[in-house]
Amino acid sequence: MDIYHRIWLELSQAKKNEIFASLLAMRQRKYLNWFNIFIIATSTTGAMSWKVWDIAPVIASAIIAISSLLKQMQNNIIFDEDKISKLIAIQNFYSEYYNKLERLFYNYYNNKITEFESAEKFYEIKDSESEINQTVNETIIEHPKKITEQSEREMQNYLTNLFNS
Repeated sequence: MDIYHRIWLELSQAKKNEIFASLLAMRQRKYLNWFNIFIIATSTTGAMSWKVWDIAPVIASAIIAISSLLKQMQNNIIFDEDKISKLIAIQNFYSEYYNKLERLFYNYYNNKITEFESAEKFYEIKDSESEINQTVNETIIEHPKKITEQSEREMQNYLTNLFNS
């Protein structure tokens, strides 16, 4: 594979990774907000309406137990604020990474640098990806199908609009 195609493939993947991390962060933040609202609502309901629960103490106990159990299992159910921050760091990394690759692509495409210089610069940029790999592997364990497909579509639209206009 020539360096032109190698840069193009990496550029495409970088944009897709940026979009994926952004979409996943937005989705997880929404889930976290709803989760916290649920926990607050059930905790408040349990504490504020104790007189009502005299009639059905088992239901009150069950609601409080479920909300306590869910709070303890939160990190296994949805991302916490720390993991969402890591997703944002991944998104920021891939945004910068994409910009470096795009600059390299333009320089090579417009014959401002040679194929050899492009390959050298490409692998220098590529090596920087190792900085984020551990964070990606620890944070993104699953790739939800809907987000993956949406990332692919948005990446295709972005690159089509940018390079075919």
